[in-house]
Amino acid sequence: MALFLIIAPFATFASLMMLTTVKISLAASAVIAFGLVCRDMVGGRSIKMLTTGALIIFASLAGYHLIAATEMHPTSVRLAVDGGVLAIALGSIAIRLPFTLQYAREMVDAETLKQPRFLRTNYILTWVWSAAFVLMLVADIVAIYLPSMPLWVCAAIAFAVRNSASYFTQWYPKHVRGRGQRQHGRCLIPTTAQSFQPQGAFNGPHCPQDPSRFPLDRRVFRGLHCCR
Repeated sequence: MALFLIIAPFATFASLMMLTTVKISLAASAVIAFGLVCRDMVGGRSIKMLTTGALIIFASLAGYHLIAATEMHPTSVRLAVDGGVLAIALGSIAIRLPFTLQYAREMVDAETLKQPRFLRTNYILTWVWSAAFVLMLVADIVAIYLPSMPLWVCAAIAFAVRNSASYFTQWYPKHVRGRGQRQHGRCLIPTTAQSFQPQGAFNGPHCPQDPSRFPLDRRVFRGLHCCR
C-alpha cells in the first residue's frame, strides 16, 4: 500500500499525459497528491515530504497553465516534474532523512526501528529511486533534443524505470530481513548442545579433543557440530 501511495500522483500524471491535455494531467495529479496529504493529516500520520513536494510541483505547474496564454510543451512539463522529484529525493538524503524512511516507519515495529540496517536499507532505497528519477530526467532531455522521437518512447522508459524501482523496493527489504535471520540463526544448535556438556567438556570455545573421556555424553558429541 505504501509503495502505491509513493507513486500514485506520478503514475497518474504519466498515464494522463498520454490520454489528455497537460492542464488536466497536472490538475488531476495535484488533486491526488492533496488527497494523500489530507489522508496523512486526518490519520495522525507524518506528512510525507515526497507527497508534499509532489503537491507543490503539480499545483504550481497547474496554476501556471491556468493563467498562461499558452501551454508548456509536454516534454518540458515532464522535465520540470522529474527534476523537482529528483531534487526532493536528493534533498532528503542531504538532510539525513531519506524519503522512504517516513513510509517504512509506519510499517515496522519499534524493535526494527532501532536496528542500524533499517536506516541503511532506506538510504539504499532512496538512492535507487534517485537513480530512477535521473534516468527519467535523461529521457526527457533526450526528447527535447530529439523532437522526432515519439512521445510513447519516453512514457515507456519512465514506466520501465518506475516499475524496476518499485520491484526493488519490494524485494530488497525482504532480502535484508532474510539475510539477517540466517545470520542470527548460526551457531544456535552448537550453543544449545554445549549447555548439556559436563563441566570441563570443552577446552575454550572449541570441541573436545577426546570425546571418549565422557562416555555418558557420546551421543551428544556424535551430533555436535561446533561453531568456531
